[in-house]
Amino acid sequence: MRRSFLLSVAAAPLFAMAQTGTNSSCATAMELEVSPTNVQLSLQPMDGRWFTVALPEPATACSGNAVCRTAWYRFTATATKHWIRTEGANTGAAIVEVFSGACGALTSIGCFPQNSGNMALTGLSIGTAYTFRVQIANFQTCQGNDCQVWLAVVSAPGNDECAGAIQLPVTPGRAQAWPSREISSLGATQSQPACGSDAAASNDDVWFRFTATDAAHIFPVTSLTDVSPDPVIQWYSGGCGNLTSVVCDADRATGLTPGTEYHIRTYSESTAPGVSLRVLADVVAPAPNDECAGAFPVEVTLAGEEPKPVNISTIHATSSTVPCDLQPHDVWISFVAPGPSVFVVTEGFGHVGVFSGSCGSLVCHTQGTTDPEMELTGLVPGSTYYVKVDASTSARKNSRAWVFAPSANPDCATAQVLEVQTDPVGYTHGHLFASGGSAWYRFTATRSRLLIDAFATATVGDIRANVWTGACGDQTQIAFSFALYTPLVLNDLTVGQQVYIRVHTTTQNAFRIAVREPVVNDVCAGALELPFSTPQDYGSTPQVYNMLAADGTDGCMPYKDLWYRFTAAHTSAGMVIAAHNSGQWPGTIEWYNGSCGGLNSVISKRSSICWI
Repeated sequence: MRRSFLLSVAAAPLFAMAQTGTNSSCATAMELEVSPTNVQLSLQPMDGRWFTVALPEPATACSGNAVCRTAWYRFTATATKHWIRTEGANTGAAIVEVFSGACGALTSIGCFPQNSGNMALTGLSIGTAYTFRVQIANFQTCQGNDCQVWLAVVSAPGNDECAGAIQLPVTPGRAQAWPSREISSLGATQSQPACGSDAAASNDDVWFRFTATDAAHIFPVTSLTDVSPDPVIQWYSGGCGNLTSVVCDADRATGLTPGTEYHIRTYSESTAPGVSLRVLADVVAPAPNDECAGAFPVEVTLAGEEPKPVNISTIHATSSTVPCDLQPHDVWISFVAPGPSVFVVTEGFGHVGVFSGSCGSLVCHTQGTTDPEMELTGLVPGSTYYVKVDASTSARKNSRAWVFAPSANPDCATAQVLEVQTDPVGYTHGHLFASGGSAWYRFTATRSRLLIDAFATATVGDIRANVWTGACGDQTQIAFSFALYTPLVLNDLTVGQQVYIRVHTTTQNAFRIAVREPVVNDVCAGALELPFSTPQDYGSTPQVYNMLAADGTDGCMPYKDLWYRFTAAHTSAGMVIAAHNSGQWPGTIEWYNGSCGGLNSVISKRSSICWI
């Protein structure tokens, strides 16, 4: 007799695979390549969870006698001084001990207790192999990334003095600035007194040089660690023996001569020994829309259209000379007014100045803040307006900007009609910028069970919805959702019934919305038949997606679950599932026998393969 089985397949959080550290003894120490500079060639991760708990071997005054998890590494000295660089959330719980000699006859030459930071090793012999171990003391309490230490062996910086300044190319002005070159001041010494108030702060200064391509350049910096102090940046003209300071403690310099070579000295603002920089930085030209003449044109998003953002950045911006709203950093966009009012929207809090006229003869229209939007009124349809997006030095960032026409459906009486969709879904776009906090839609029910799908398309924020039946002014709420990250299920609808949707958010936003029929196998009654297959059939199996499935109500973790059924042809069966991108499917398979409405759970497994 053949038995029928039902399977519920649901998405679930990804669970990490168990791993074992292979370098858990001196004999199996992992070789690390020594960087010829103070920037690592790569960072090797050490995770305390990968290693077994054991007593230190050998036990030393540095290691103590408590059980811990230990990893071993080896490097060959290329200089008489090197540093062990450590990064990561668990560096404060890592004990590092360095040895000379062979395994079995080790001699401790360096002990670095918890919170030691980057470790200097001196008196090394070039060509000699050294071994070090990393002990994790908090293996019982650490979780996730908090268990990780990243390791590298580096050398002294070659750009410790002006004569060794590293040549940097100038990155052309682009819409956004993303520094990409890693620089470090680890191991650097003072070349000359600091230019700020504390002359000793430059005890870790390093040098760079570049050839100007513009009258202004910026040296934006992004820290790579949570504990890295702010950098001090000083710009110089002239050669190493005849330097003249152009500007001190600023990441931009103006009044430069294109074609002329300049030097940059940077260091941490801290005077503490051992404190150094680890940052990303580049010399960049000003943004192409740094002045009004280069303003990026923005197409106004009309009612119902998909948002049309433009990428901007105040990171590599200078200050424009304008009749009002002077700010230290600004970039420009422009738009053609479709009507008497629009909404200028920026990603996060911003400040804007708006001008009419032309770039050589600007007239102040208004100024104010966007958080995230600012309404502009009194516009002349068909006229071009210029918007200067401003930032203080500390608030500069990469972001996006939009210009929206007013919403056409801010209340029930103006509700926009939505057609019920089937796969593939066609979405309707809308926004909530200064539209009374609501956007209204209506549809005619085509079946008793339908889904509402919506996603934010501009700034961050949950999309909320209330669903009503009845005429405007006399309505009954039948459903609501505070976050439409998963479809809102509408049950017990009457075919032909008029249904209204009020969309709103915690913050003003743009969104897309659709009313659609459920996927066929969203519920047990619609379970799709699975034939028995061979392993050879697996590679040609059509892809399926559960993104448009609603959450179930029964079983184990019924998040966006889909249903399948098969009739047993053998005494055992296996189901194989893999994500089409990664090859791993982080989900749940639950098997049932019986019939819909009277199911018995046979097995539930979070895995890509499940056998019964």
